[in-house]
Parts: sequence; structure tokens; C-alpha cells
Amino acid sequence: MDAFGTAPLEKGRPKEQEIANLEDLFLDEPEDRLAEELESDYENLIQKDFLIIEVEILVPLVQEKNKIKDAIGLHLKNLKQRLIFDNGALLDHDIQHNFCRAVIRCSGKFFQELVEDDKWQTVIFRFEPRPEFESFHETWKEFQFAKLNPIESPADDAPIVCVVDSGVSAGNPFLKPVKKTELLKSYLENEPENPADGNGHGSGVASLVSYYALSLAADTDNQPKVWIASARILDSENQFVEEQLFSNVLKDVGLPQVCATWSQNIQPLGE
Repeated sequence: MDAFGTAPLEKGRPKEQEIANLEDLFLDEPEDRLAEELESDYENLIQKDFLIIEVEILVPLVQEKNKIKDAIGLHLKNLKQRLIFDNGALLDHDIQHNFCRAVIRCSGKFFQELVEDDKWQTVIFRFEPRPEFESFHETWKEFQFAKLNPIESPADDAPIVCVVDSGVSAGNPFLKPVKKTELLKSYLENEPENPADGNGHGSGVASLVSYYALSLAADTDNQPKVWIASARILDSENQFVEEQLFSNVLKDVGLPQVCATWSQNIQPLGE
């Protein structure tokens, strides 16, 4: 602040007009960095054996991009090392420019240290409650296939992947646009004409192969990347039932070393 009293003006104005307009400074309480939920329960939280919270780290005075990364990395390293002594853990973190969110598990005592100790007050500028995410089961409970945008088939020349597993259910709405019906085959002697999935595992694998990662959110485009062929070698209990079956399948499919591969020239199964 004193520097503004003697620093040269630029076009008749201070270089940082916002700072020049400051008339007074005062020191906040460390607890002012707590989200309302944490602040209201602070005295109880610092008594807990363990809790999970999100801390927000900022390096506002570092301007150079490479130095920003190093500065945040150093803060994370120091935090992680201190958490080890606390029997805690750095669970996750996300860095964006000069800002980092980190989810940690720590004791109430260490939580109090992070809030009140001088060395952390210039590193952590915000504390938030444990992030709440919608679980897969919560998403699945509300899921309706009809809410998704129409799923188009892959391009005609898209690669074909053969999934050697428990089969593929041709009626599965995710797989219907991507399956090569003529390339679905069963290698089970007791069910040679039934390539359908008996337990859901092969269909699940085929879905991941086709879409890489499925989003169940409404209005999401799940564009398939490949066509699916299938060799069923597992029964409804997901078990091998015949010796040497796996190697026979690989020979028949034409894949001597791997059970699934990318290929634009794969031959129909059994030929």
C-alpha cells in the first residue's frame, strides 16, 4: 500500500486502480473460509476421528504458467505428507489454472490445523463439505432408455471387435444398433444355436467396447465407434464347460494371440 504513495502514475492513474481505492484493511477470522455448513458445525467437526472435506488451494501471486503448476504441486505434496502423519489421505484433486480442488480424509484435529494454522491460511482459501455425487444405482433407478437421443449405427467401414465372452444379447437396446447379427455365434455344444448372453457379462463388455463409456444422462449422444461380433464360450453361470474351447475359438475366429481386436477385415465366425 505504501508503494502506491510513491510509485509513478500511468496516464495519471495508479497502475492497479482497485488497490489504490482501498481505504482500510482488516484481518478476517480463519473460520471465515469455511462453507456455511462447516462453520455452523465447526466445534463438533474438530472433535471427530475422521471426516472427508474439499479444500480449495489458490496461488494468486504466481503468474507464470510453469511456476503455477510447480507451486500447486508443492502445496499438494506438503498436504499429502502431512496427511500421512495424520493417517489421512488425499483422495482426489483437480487443477485448473492457478486453482486446485482437493478432496481429503483427515482427523478433526488436523482439520482444525488446516483452518487455524498461519501456514495454511495463505494456501487454503476455502473449505467445502464432502462432495456429493449421484451414485450409479441412483442414476439407474431413474434411467429410461426412451429419454436418450436416438443411437445411430457406426459407419459401414467402422472396425469390428469380436467379444469372446458369455455372448451378446441381440435385443439389448444399446447393442441393437452396433451388433453384426451374422457374426454372433455360440461355441457351446449344448447351445450351438444360441449366441445370446446368459448372464449379462458379455453384453456389458460389448457395450463398453462400443461406446467406450456409456452416459445415462438424458439427451446425451452415445455414438458407437465400432461394430460388435461375438463368440459365446461361457454358459449362463459364466463358466467354461468344455476343455480347449477357448483356444478353438481363437483359431476359428482367426485370432491366434488375442481374444478381441480391432479389424476392418474380420471374417465371419466359423468360416
